[in-house]
Amino acid sequence: MFDSRAKQRPPSPQKILWFEFLLNPTLLEKHLSDGSTDPSPTDLIIKFLTNSVNESHSDQAMGLNNNQYNNSGVFSTGVPVNGMEEPPSQIDLDLKEEKITKKKIALKLLALKVAASLQWDLNTLEKKLPLTMQQSLLTELLTVTGDDLSFSDPAATSDSLFARILYNLWVLRAVIEGSYPAKSPKGLNVQLPGLIDPSIISPAVVESIMRKLNEETERACNLLEAILKNGDPVRMPLMNCFGTLTEECPNPDHKWDQGLMLKSDDVICQISYDLGCFYFFQEKYEEASAHFLKASDLYSKLVVPKFCHINPMKLKGFYDACAHILGYQKSDSTTPLREILQTSVKEGHNKTIDILKSDIIKMELPLSLRDAVELNILQEHEGKTDLLLYVVFSNAIRRTISGEVVINNWCSLLKTHEEKSSLIVCDLLKDVIPVASQEMKLFLKNFTRTLCLTSIPAKQLMKKYDKYSEMLFTAEELETLFAYGPTAKREIYKFDKSFTDDFSVQIAAFERRLLTCTEAVNIKYLVNQLRAKYNYQHLWTLNKKWECPVAVNIFLKNVPPHVDQEMIHILLAKAAELRAIKKYGEARHLYQMIHSEIRNASPRLSRFLNWELLRLDLLEVLDTPVHICQSSTYRTDIVQRILTLLVSYKKERGKVPPDPNLMELCAAVLLNFREWEKLLELEAKIDSYIQFSKVVASACKEMLNKGGKNGPRELWDTILPIFQTSTSVQHKRSGSGMVKDSSRETSQAIMTSFIFCRSQLQQFIKKLKDTLVLGIIISCLAKFYNILKDDSIGEIFLEYQGIWPTIITNSDGFNMTAVGEVFQSTLHHALSIHPTHTAWLRTKGDVMYALISLQNSKKAPIVSVHGHYACALKYYISAAMVSSDFFSLPLPKAIFDDLQFKHMIHCCTKLCNHTQAAVLHQFLEEPNYTMAFKALGERVCNDSCDTYYPCIWDVTLLEFLVHHHTKRGEMDCRQYVIQLIGQLELNSNNNEEIQREAASLRKGWFLRAMAKQYL
Repeated sequence: MFDSRAKQRPPSPQKILWFEFLLNPTLLEKHLSDGSTDPSPTDLIIKFLTNSVNESHSDQAMGLNNNQYNNSGVFSTGVPVNGMEEPPSQIDLDLKEEKITKKKIALKLLALKVAASLQWDLNTLEKKLPLTMQQSLLTELLTVTGDDLSFSDPAATSDSLFARILYNLWVLRAVIEGSYPAKSPKGLNVQLPGLIDPSIISPAVVESIMRKLNEETERACNLLEAILKNGDPVRMPLMNCFGTLTEECPNPDHKWDQGLMLKSDDVICQISYDLGCFYFFQEKYEEASAHFLKASDLYSKLVVPKFCHINPMKLKGFYDACAHILGYQKSDSTTPLREILQTSVKEGHNKTIDILKSDIIKMELPLSLRDAVELNILQEHEGKTDLLLYVVFSNAIRRTISGEVVINNWCSLLKTHEEKSSLIVCDLLKDVIPVASQEMKLFLKNFTRTLCLTSIPAKQLMKKYDKYSEMLFTAEELETLFAYGPTAKREIYKFDKSFTDDFSVQIAAFERRLLTCTEAVNIKYLVNQLRAKYNYQHLWTLNKKWECPVAVNIFLKNVPPHVDQEMIHILLAKAAELRAIKKYGEARHLYQMIHSEIRNASPRLSRFLNWELLRLDLLEVLDTPVHICQSSTYRTDIVQRILTLLVSYKKERGKVPPDPNLMELCAAVLLNFREWEKLLELEAKIDSYIQFSKVVASACKEMLNKGGKNGPRELWDTILPIFQTSTSVQHKRSGSGMVKDSSRETSQAIMTSFIFCRSQLQQFIKKLKDTLVLGIIISCLAKFYNILKDDSIGEIFLEYQGIWPTIITNSDGFNMTAVGEVFQSTLHHALSIHPTHTAWLRTKGDVMYALISLQNSKKAPIVSVHGHYACALKYYISAAMVSSDFFSLPLPKAIFDDLQFKHMIHCCTKLCNHTQAAVLHQFLEEPNYTMAFKALGERVCNDSCDTYYPCIWDVTLLEFLVHHHTKRGEMDCRQYVIQLIGQLELNSNNNEEIQREAASLRKGWFLRAMAKQYL
């Protein structure tokens, strides 16, 4: 049926097959000119070279089967005649051989064309092509350009010279690359019938190639050194230089004259770099340093290099390494300034001044190196003033003539050492001014003007050096410059009137001192001065934050007239400021001073100050770290003052009661002090925070005494309504989650008279520090969240599992996202207070794992995230480390069960750390060998692979590894695993204690390695 939408669909791109480039000679250039080609250029090279060798497969791909023309000119189908297949004639065999030969030549030419489109970049070819393909490609280039591997002919054309250079550079690079241990890809290499993977090379073939290349290195170095010395022109072949093989043109016509003539710097830079790398590899550091220096100098001059493909950071690293190894102990007139300067720095700056003075004219040293020398002198040669002045001023002048911003402190040094500095800077200027260009003279003109306007001795010296000054300034400019600026008689710059005599300035100074003052005596003095001397009124308006609450204003208005209300107002505001920045001692001193002044004048204000002093003490208690314990006397005094406040709260309710924030602090401190009995004895309807604390205290008391479940269920019934999506109906729920008609008085008081909003609950929880209190609340929220999430795979671990209900009716009426946010916030706060609590670390890891499991769930996650595998592992390993004394003890099974290890395995698998996942399979009660084998056979793996093999104690896994590496031809890895199996402690005939000790030892090794990676 015709689909009307078909013409609206974009056409799917068709992948070009390799043999199509043989049939259409113009297709290759068009294909490579596209931005994103498929197949890529290197894939095409592999295809062309592979099929040029694989004759039978390439014949099948092109349709060149055994069907040939017979002697009579009739096309033979190969159908059997009289039950026997018709034998091919001699002419058929000749035609087939001719076609195969032409096809091989055509494919190799196509491969060379593709390499030419990549500008013969060895970095790309080495990275993308197998070693055998690299050798085949470059050997074919030598053959096509008329050269051979013997290089017996010393004369060479510019085209064959390029092939020689490229081949010999590749030889040196291949030898260096082959010396590094290569990690084989993980996984089993399964070959499909009739197909060969060209990227798979047997170790024997690689070893044979590398042995021959090592024999060629000396000849390659000599040839490249000779090319550097001769400097013959080099022409790089381009795509259009290679001819095309067709039926009409059996011999390709190569057009070498259409190649690109390379600049000598381009070629010499690349050759010098590769020779330097090879000499560095051979530990011939002097030869390597000379080549790296030449490459460094030439690379900075290259504008658009065609042949040179160098990483400048690697070049700099190699050069610096040679400099460090050699120390540049020897130098002569031909040695670059950079080497001489480094030697001078190493020998105590014996020639640094002369080198830097010379560089002002030559401008060879980079500014960063000159700055490093200046920093070295400041740090290690503090007493050498003359040296420092020369370096600082020479750097300033060098930056000036380079058009850079002068960033050193030459002005301050000029004022500190005026006479000496003036002599040095003028001495430097008289050397550089005569040889400076016009642009440099403009920069020096501004520098000299600043110098003369800053220093009297410098200006006098510039007058003396009038010959050099006239090179920068005109006569009129010099007259103006010398007429102004600093003079010997500095008294004339004295003001007739002091700046501080201004009336408004004096008032501003007092105001500023009052705003920053924190001592009561000084505050009083400043207030009295502003009133008496400047008749300043309403001082409390200086700062908007000094406005007092309404309740405080009521207290202040009722004080007797003889009490200075404004003074009390400012002192109260100052105390509140100090309390906000946690300077509790200074704030307490101010409150006590105010209290002593108004104790008998205003009882209500005195009571308010007692409340503020209690607030101050409670805040200080809550800010004190948990590892610092207050004395029992201090704790008893705090508790008694809290109870006194709660008694006065009832009496003052009709007047001006303490604010709810103070009630919140009292409730939090009583819970942290574990004063559960006193909390439970308080009146039922004092305050909502107190009521909530009573419910928490009841649950904690029952858990501590291992009593019933009434307290936890009451806490459950109290917290649930906070997260209901609809607040119109909030019923009491039973322990099973069912709605009940009757309810307890305490819970009903919270749910009917005052219900916490989520922000108030989070704010209150952040003031709690006791482990049992936090543990009960975290467990309640975790259970609530698990029920709402209803995900058995991502269920979160929690303490006190059995004290909470298992179901909630009408779960859709609760906001799961809000529960998750409060739960995560509480858990984060708890871990910030007690970061080594094992159960909470396990719970935090499960939270991260739950975020992963919810990615594909229809229910909304706690937050929108993608990928928390490493974070989950971090908390799992932290819990293991804390609970086992850094893995020296067995892991507690109450925390680390099979589900925990399966979560860790899943995280490692998703991070492509398959070897770690395989090792973790051993931690299970019943290892899943199928999944472990699959993990060990993965091709792409991001962990250390065989580094973890010593951590395997399960002989079954080790036997699989022996078989696995044998199949892949990895003899070294196979032998390594056999050695591990042969360890005496892994013998299956050992008793259980020895086997358990061997497993425990390897568990510790593995978990410590995991801790180093993830923590």
